[in-house]
Parts: sequence; C-alpha cells; structure tokens
Amino acid sequence: MHSYKKIHEFYSENSDSKVLLVEDLTEMELKSGSKQEYQRAFVKHCLSEYLGEEITVFHKESGAPFITQPRRLQISISHSKNLFSIQISKNQLVGVDVQGFKKDLMKSKEYFANEKELGDIELTELNLHLIWSAKEAIYKLLEGDIDQYKEGITVKKISDKEIWVEVNAKTYKCGYLATNEYVLVYS
Repeated sequence: MHSYKKIHEFYSENSDSKVLLVEDLTEMELKSGSKQEYQRAFVKHCLSEYLGEEITVFHKESGAPFITQPRRLQISISHSKNLFSIQISKNQLVGVDVQGFKKDLMKSKEYFANEKELGDIELTELNLHLIWSAKEAIYKLLEGDIDQYKEGITVKKISDKEIWVEVNAKTYKCGYLATNEYVLVYS
C-alpha cells in the first residue's frame, strides 16, 4: 500500500503543464522488490489517483516516460530521498528535477558546472543546487539528446523565480521552487 502527502501542485508558467510534488509516507519495511520497481509502482499509484483513472507508464527508447492510456500525456518524473515530482502535459515535452540539499555539493561543483557557470554565476549552495537541477530538467526535456552534459548545457542566469539555460544556441526558461530542504526545477 502506498501512502503519500501532496506538498505542492501548480501550473508551470512556461508551458501547458502541471507540476506535482509529493512526499512518500510509506514505511520502509512495507517497500518490497527493487528500488526501481518500487519507485515505478509509487509513481503509477500517484498518477492513477491524481488523474482519477488507472494508468500505465511507458518509456521511450530514450528512457523518457509517457502515458497513452486512457489518454496520451507527456510526463517527467524525478525523485530525491522520499520526494517525488511529476510534471504532466497534454501537448509538450516536459522536464522536472527535484534535489534534496547536499551538504558537500560545493566540493564537487567541477563535476557538473562548466567554466562559464563557474565564472558568471554567484556560487552559493542554493545556486549550485539550481544549476545541477536545471541541467537535469533540461536533459529530461530534451530526452537526453545532448552531446556533453556538463559543457552542452549552460545555465546563463538565475533570478528570484526563473533560470535561463542554453543548449545548442537555444535558450530555455525554467521555473523553480526552493526551500531549506530541496530545490524543484521544471521546464
């Protein structure tokens, strides 16, 4: 039995999509099977309950999830610890990422942030988490069709509510939500 609490539900200002953030309340001892099997079952349960009808999540060759029954929907899924985020759209590809705060992210910034970002963006703990999460969301939006993750996706600017990201000379605008515990970035 899956148990969850809805934390946030809102429309993306950048697309026709809705973003859900839920907390998995299921006790650890009730989680059976592999971690991936559990996560897929949990997302299916949340989406079926949210949409009011039983759904099946399929995956494209790229790994991107989608729903065809009872109606076709584009979705993006992310999880961090016990948080799950799902972005749903009728018409557009979407990308979402949720990241719990990591204490030592500053030490590994060279792993994911490129020279442009390291030189142009103030490197606070929050901004580093937003850079990481924005890259993940855009990677999902583009279904992984990016040559080099670190160099191929560049966060150009972070404002109070939005993040501008460039890939192959095209700019994408993402929204975000930040708390003391996590960041959520969506296309």
